[in-house]
Amino acid sequence: MDVNGTRFKLLLDQPDWSAATDEQGQLLGRVWAGGVPGPDPTLAWDKERHELTLRKQVFEFPAGLLDRPPQLLDRRGAGADVYGNWYWIGPDARTILVESVGDGSTTQFWPGRGDCAPPAERLGTFRPAEPAPPRPASQYVGAAVTEDHFLVVGTLDPPGLIVFDLLGGGPPSQLPWPAAVDFRPFDIARRPGGGVFVLDAEHGIVWELDRTFRIVPAEQPGPSSPPGGSFEPVEGPAESPPPRVSTVDATAVGADAIAVEAGFDGFLVLERGASAGRSSVAYYAAGSQVGAAMPVKDTAIGDVVGHDLALVGDTLFVADSAGNQAFAFTLELDGTGPHLTLATSYYPMRLFGGKGLVAANGQPWYDFGEGWIPLVAQRRSRYVESGALVTPVFDGAEPGCVWHRLALDAILPPDTSLSVSSKASDEADALAIAAWNPEPAPLARRTGVEVPFVDLGPYKTYELLFQRAQGRYLQVKLELRGDGRSSPRVRALRAWFPRFSYLEHYLPGVYREDPVSTSFLDRYLANIEGMSTAIEDRIAAAQVLLHPQTVPPEWLDWLASWFDLALDPMWDDSRRRLFLANAMRFFAARGTMRGVEIALRFALDACVDAGVYDDTRPPALATARIVESFRTRKTPGVVFGDPTDLEPLRVVSTTARWQPAQGAEVLDAGYAAYLDSVGLPARSYPIADPGDETSDAWRTFSLAAVGFVPQLAEAEPWQAFLSRRYPNAVAAATAHGLPISPAGFDELEPPVTLPTGAAAVLDWYQFESVVLPMKRKAHRFTVLLPWPMRIADSSGHQLDHVQLRDLAKRIADVQKPAHTTYDVKFFWAAFRVGEARLGDDTLLASGSRVPELVEPAVLGRDYVGTTTLAGPLADDEIRRIAPSQPDTQEAP
Repeated sequence: MDVNGTRFKLLLDQPDWSAATDEQGQLLGRVWAGGVPGPDPTLAWDKERHELTLRKQVFEFPAGLLDRPPQLLDRRGAGADVYGNWYWIGPDARTILVESVGDGSTTQFWPGRGDCAPPAERLGTFRPAEPAPPRPASQYVGAAVTEDHFLVVGTLDPPGLIVFDLLGGGPPSQLPWPAAVDFRPFDIARRPGGGVFVLDAEHGIVWELDRTFRIVPAEQPGPSSPPGGSFEPVEGPAESPPPRVSTVDATAVGADAIAVEAGFDGFLVLERGASAGRSSVAYYAAGSQVGAAMPVKDTAIGDVVGHDLALVGDTLFVADSAGNQAFAFTLELDGTGPHLTLATSYYPMRLFGGKGLVAANGQPWYDFGEGWIPLVAQRRSRYVESGALVTPVFDGAEPGCVWHRLALDAILPPDTSLSVSSKASDEADALAIAAWNPEPAPLARRTGVEVPFVDLGPYKTYELLFQRAQGRYLQVKLELRGDGRSSPRVRALRAWFPRFSYLEHYLPGVYREDPVSTSFLDRYLANIEGMSTAIEDRIAAAQVLLHPQTVPPEWLDWLASWFDLALDPMWDDSRRRLFLANAMRFFAARGTMRGVEIALRFALDACVDAGVYDDTRPPALATARIVESFRTRKTPGVVFGDPTDLEPLRVVSTTARWQPAQGAEVLDAGYAAYLDSVGLPARSYPIADPGDETSDAWRTFSLAAVGFVPQLAEAEPWQAFLSRRYPNAVAAATAHGLPISPAGFDELEPPVTLPTGAAAVLDWYQFESVVLPMKRKAHRFTVLLPWPMRIADSSGHQLDHVQLRDLAKRIADVQKPAHTTYDVKFFWAAFRVGEARLGDDTLLASGSRVPELVEPAVLGRDYVGTTTLAGPLADDEIRRIAPSQPDTQEAP
């Protein structure tokens, strides 16, 4: 609603636009869902951009008069390994070529070419009178690279397969086929989990081989129990002979099958169907066909005769037999078989040689010249040239409502346009017979959207003033027109009502006496009203500029300047708004450890919400861990992930430790006995390093018996300690057995020998074990960052660990308490059995040493032991299995 009380009816997003109808009266939602028979719709909904457009059509590459379509004889099996090396059968069908990813050169992979000359024959060597004729090379057909890095190639003479170990190297393994089984491989596809599918197009069957290259029977027979009373060996039944290979083990497919591709839990087969002028795709699982074969066709492109197919995810690519392009289909599978939905993207195949269409490393590839290039969608859109819709009936709630304006948020490329017609009536039933009234062409607003302070991004607001739309009920017909190469893109529609008339509110009645001039003057003043209302709306809505959740993104920095802040350019808008909305809570925590934690989470956490100000995460869940040094006085820093902590580990004695209640005499006696046991002269226990030959023994005994290494205390902290423990200096001197009557605590000196009184011993013990360690660790903390941490700046560039450490330092410098010092370190392998508290220090889950989390080492940047030196093969956990020989027993 604007300042004049004018409201609007809105169409936004798919549910609203689906309620509109086409020119035949069919709901667009049903038409888009395919539930209405008849011609294809002229309008479409773009789900990615959330906008209404003309329906896309597939761009078809016209074949030239001299074009030579690829033939099935041009097909060559091909495959790529994970490193990007390509292997395929040469044009003579008796060599295997390789395109190396390193230099991009194409060389002969097999048979290998030796560079060494044959050794010279010695005089008198026996040899045949005539050299034996060379054995002809095998004829190859079909090839694929398996998931565990084996190159499998089909052979016709002799029939069988050869397998190359691409990781282990060496000559190939020959997998001959039983002589009794006529085997004619044509196409080979990799099998999920290892192994291949082999299409024998001549016999119309598909063989499935597992990762050990043993034949997987098409139907798995169940176990049969032996008949009762049968004789068996005492040691148990003898090992059954290996099963014989026969065509029963293969899956029968269509006689016109030309390509096989693994998919879902089975495989897909492309049936060429050249005689019928239409190919089809069939799905097979567990040795039988699932549902019916799906024709490769669409009303937009008609029938397609395929040359090859490739499946990437749920997108099926079919190369057209004309050799100029491939068609992409979204593949869905249910009990009735495969279902194909045409994608409108254009996939040209320039200079396609017909060797094949191959899915490798997550995308489709086709042969180009002597190599292979990815099949990429080209931005060459094609649309129907026009389309129209009729909006639902808008209710103005008042009889005789004068509808004001129509606003459209849209993008109009060159040579596209929008046309609007309207009809209005006080009776809803009368709209069906009312005539459409053409409205003026909508024009772009120079001041942007009419709703104040709303950012439309790339969209513009096009508006028009309704001319004769008067009545309670309104319908609008919107026509989109294009040139076939582009389409209008409509995001939202707003129909404003009722009109706030300057003529009725501000001019005398004499200006409303003549109906013709009244109508003109009312519409003329409505233009002025539109400009004035836009200004008044911005004034009335000025409060949105002062709220972090409603202020436009470009004004966030201005709003932050009220706090004398400069927002981090790495933050997105949601993070900036959250910070500004809780700025006072953040400033309340500034200068505390809590403030440092909040600031680090804002900068380093991937997801931040308002809970950052309230919850206190345990260290295991925190991105950056803050360790205050005084909390680690009894625990070495290495337990908290700090391997550079220089303080020694505590030595814990297995014997009972001395307690102050036992008195100084027990400690002196124990120390004397210990010195005697190590061959040193006995003496009383000193409370400072004696600096002689007993120093090492004194330190060892102190750690074991007392729990710490004493040192002479300074006067000021000792006097401050006594002042907090005793009401006055006289009471402190009396408790310590001093012969003086001091006027103040500054006259009390710290002890230089082990005190003798019970109170004095207890004071000395607690001062040495608690006060001094806390004083040494006070006002210091460490920020521990996990290694490795991946944070991107505003341009998407990943920050390295040096930049992350500098970022953490800048944050800590600004937010830390003024009297503290700190350092920033990285931690790894923080979870150690016996050295961590589950649920507090860390979580029992994948740690930071998981290989996926460790970056490769960079010379001069990384530390030894924090990363890896190995390349991609370090992550290869494949257990190499030598190809097994198929059973050579002949089938009965």
